[in-house]
Order: sequence, then structure tokens, then C-alpha cells
Amino acid sequence: SVLVSSYGKTCQREIPTKLHVVKDDNKLARYIVRHASHINSIDDMSNGWVAVHTNVEVASHYNLVQCGSLVLSESKSIMSEVMDLAHTIDVYIYYMDTDSMQVPADDLERLKAAYELKYNRKLDGDRLGMFNSDFVLKGAKSVIGTRGIYVAKKVYAVELEGVDAGGAVVTGLHLRWKGVCA
Repeated sequence: SVLVSSYGKTCQREIPTKLHVVKDDNKLARYIVRHASHINSIDDMSNGWVAVHTNVEVASHYNLVQCGSLVLSESKSIMSEVMDLAHTIDVYIYYMDTDSMQVPADDLERLKAAYELKYNRKLDGDRLGMFNSDFVLKGAKSVIGTRGIYVAKKVYAVELEGVDAGGAVVTGLHLRWKGVCA
């Protein structure tokens, strides 16, 4: 993943409503008096809890969209470097979106070496701007994707295979279905 966690937070849209949950009647009365002009709705919940939905002034919203655009630009630059290099050295990219790509395991070392030679920096690692594998199987090392089904951006399933400490093969699935609740 390339710089994405910071990108998402800096480019958040305004949040037009706020939820305040109270159980105590005195606290609810005080909240209503203090925020009467901003209250959108009040809903009774179970066990005596009350949910108060208030409108938030747009002027009070704060984001860092200018920083987010810089993060996105740097991320796209890094992705373009890798994509161009993969094309140049005939490494097939199975899947690619804003912050990730999947390439054949057999070609990964060749791609990493070519990237370090051309750009004088490491391609994989845990530091900012580096790639690392999302493929994880509990108790397994050397996890790779053996086959996948790619439906759309951020919608895919990859069959995984790794080796546990005893040398036994471990299998599992890596599922990404953004926007679909599991």
C-alpha cells in the first residue's frame, strides 16, 4: 500500500451530521437546550438510550485536501514508475488500482531488482512510499496468490498458499469487496 492511509483522512468530505447518545434525562434536557437550533431528530433506542442527531455547521469542518492531493500525486507517481518498469521488462500486472498491484511471484524479484537499479531506492518494505504484501495467512510464511478472480477495482478474490513452521502447505482466501459488507 502506498501512502493511502494518509490520503483518505486528508481528503474527507464534510460530515453534515453528528450523533450524540445519552441515557440520563437531565443530560438529555441540557443537551437539547444547548443545541436546540441544530437538532435534526431525536430517536428512542433500547434500554433507555436516546440518540440525538444534530446538523453540523459546514464552516466548522476542517480537512487537509491540499495535502491529500500531494499524497495522491506522489502515490500515482510511484505507481506509474512501477507500471512503466514492469512493462519495460515484460512483467505482467494482473491487477492494479490506486495503491496496489499484483504481479506474478516468479517475476517479483526481477521487478524489485530493476526498480532499485533504475530509481536507487527499494520497492518493498514498511516505510512510507514502499510496497508490502497484503497476502497474509495465519501461521504461514512465503504467502503467494495462486489464482484470482478480478471483477472490478477493489473487487476481487485471490486464492493464497503459504508454508507453516512445520513445512506444511497452508491455503486460504484474500477477499476485497470495497463497498460490500461481509
